[in-house]
Amino acid sequence: MTDPITPTEAESIMDATCSSLMEHFDAVQILATWGDHRTTLDCAWGQGNWYARQGLARTFIDRDVAQENAAAQNANRDVDDGDEWKEE
Repeated sequence: MTDPITPTEAESIMDATCSSLMEHFDAVQILATWGDHRTTLDCAWGQGNWYARQGLARTFIDRDVAQENAAAQNANRDVDDGDEWKEE
């Protein structure tokens, strides 16, 4: 198993990746985690319009929460009882 990268190495990778992506996009936000069995490290790196990057991150989280909520509602939905509702 290889040693985890250092935060300095992570920032270098993120910076190079953001710069490459910025050749094609207006705003880029990258979030990454790594670590070993004892600790987790993270790095967030972005370039471009700060407000757009904040919106990207918020939309990512909100969309994921909405999908999880919809899946939970569908899992709890009662089985269709056919036409019994017509008799009420």
